[in-house]
Amino acid sequence: MGRFISFDDWQAMAKQGLKDSDMSIECEACDGQGEAEQYCDCCGAYSERECDECSGTGLVVHSESGARVHPNLTFRTYVTHVTKDIKKACVLARWDFLDVAAEFFKEQRLWANGQR
Repeated sequence: MGRFISFDDWQAMAKQGLKDSDMSIECEACDGQGEAEQYCDCCGAYSERECDECSGTGLVVHSESGARVHPNLTFRTYVTHVTKDIKKACVLARWDFLDVAAEFFKEQRLWANGQR
């Protein structure tokens, strides 16, 4: 076990801060309207049609994994948060940021490759 919080543990903590209602966010494709202006290839006209992204509901439901991961639960967000915490710890403890960050990224690479 490394000295950094694992992605699964971090994701569980981050999910605790989200309400069930937070898992549905406004669809960016249609701005929450449920309908989007789409271009017709055959006639060259624009028309209002049911949004393909949200199926006309205006909301996109996110999950913890899969194709639609909630923006606050992604691996990218995890790396961003942990890197910020590493910076703070390095300033307080006067450690070399690049050494500690390299250790974190090496640990993540081993975890991703299943060597852990």
